[in-house]
Amino acid sequence: VIVRPVMEESIKVAKEIVARSPDSVAATKRLYQETWVAPEEHCLKEETIIQRQLLASYNQLAASGRNFGVKIPYADRKDDIMDGKRPGGSRETHPF
Repeated sequence: VIVRPVMEESIKVAKEIVARSPDSVAATKRLYQETWVAPEEHCLKEETIIQRQLLASYNQLAASGRNFGVKIPYADRKDDIMDGKRPGGSRETHPF
């Protein structure tokens, strides 16, 4: 069921994305790219790794503060979130 015109809904979604932490947006893209055809076990493992990286980031602190009305500016996106770098510098690839 289409509630609004497509353009209006698209703009609403884009504004919601822009308001989020740049690290979380990059992590969502990475998770989708690396797991859309992967087995469920791999998807859950990858999601756990990404969430741990996000929870330890400055931008997560800023996002949490914004939820309580504190306007903390976001830092530039951390490249390791999107690039798939793991703690210690290793990079995992798909098992298939």
